[in-house]
Amino acid sequence: MAQTARIQRDSLCFGRDALSRRFKNGKRRRLTACWRIRSISLIPQHLTITRVNEEEHNNRKRTNTRATRDWQWRWEKKRFSASIENGFIEFKFNGDKWTVYAKEYEKVDNDGNVIIRERKHRTGIDFTTTINGTKECEELLGKRVFSFPKPVDLILHFTKMLAQSNDIVLDFFSGSATTAHAVIQLNAEDGGKRRFIMVQLPEPTDEKSEAYKAGCKNISEIGKKRICQAGNKIKKEKGFEAQNLDIGFKVFKLDTSNIRKWQPDYGNLKSSIIDYRDNYVKDRCELDVVYEIMIKYGLDLSYPVDEYTIAGKTVYSIGSGMLMICLADELTIDLAHGILAKIKEISPESARVVFRDSGFKTDAIKTNIKEILKCGGVEEFISL
Repeated sequence: MAQTARIQRDSLCFGRDALSRRFKNGKRRRLTACWRIRSISLIPQHLTITRVNEEEHNNRKRTNTRATRDWQWRWEKKRFSASIENGFIEFKFNGDKWTVYAKEYEKVDNDGNVIIRERKHRTGIDFTTTINGTKECEELLGKRVFSFPKPVDLILHFTKMLAQSNDIVLDFFSGSATTAHAVIQLNAEDGGKRRFIMVQLPEPTDEKSEAYKAGCKNISEIGKKRICQAGNKIKKEKGFEAQNLDIGFKVFKLDTSNIRKWQPDYGNLKSSIIDYRDNYVKDRCELDVVYEIMIKYGLDLSYPVDEYTIAGKTVYSIGSGMLMICLADELTIDLAHGILAKIKEISPESARVVFRDSGFKTDAIKTNIKEILKCGGVEEFISL
């Protein structure tokens, strides 16, 4: 006696009436009278359901001119031969080529078991697929630079469920930065001030890949490029509604400290002392040091960093004057007066100033600058 089973198919989720209409071949007198046909011709490897071993794959490539390095059969030879013998296979000539189809019956499977096809269970995320994610990336970047990125609608759905308007959304496996895209999109829709942190290892892209050809030498570069393009696209589409939308972001790379540790050569202390007069790592820029100082003080890295020229020296102002940093050499008293004037202009609730210790030509100048700033209301004077 044939067994009865309930099955669900991704492509058969349109209700019972629509389901029956899809099986329109044949007559309805027998269980095997109604069927539809589905192609089982060569398909891309990344869509393959039943994989074959490398030797079998290479044999099929040699016997079928349509096969290429990126294509292979969906069914194994044994299953295919058995299906031909049982009448489950159809061959159709479509213009200039033959296509292979398999019958799929409405009321029985190919082994003769009675089945009842049902609407598939909804999961809550049936509204989108990875195909949408791929299309979104192609629209932004012009080429398929990332395989199967998450669709924006999916991450947007979760963000709406979980993130409040001022939350920070963290993605430790950023990939193509779909999460950043979704956060910007949601902020544009509801006026929120959400921020995002994307974390991604700089995994190199294949030199033959579309990503590499587009200038993205690693996966992180793909994410950065996408965030730029997505932000600009959203602002353009929203127009006046997005005039205050923040689409800016900063990029940081994890590295060792910019300030060298004191590791003297005890056999030649004099040389070590001279060498460590400048205790900053070579080939690091001033902004590298500025952001490290911000981290040491526990300041938010998203704070604005403004750059001023005071008494001929570059001075960085973080958080609207709450922290002033000058890493220049040949510091003068005029610089101290200029910093006080700028602090007075900005009017922060409190202020601290950081200098490069080797920037003071003499101890007397260092002491004078410290006292001038102290008298001007600067709470903290630091030299590194």
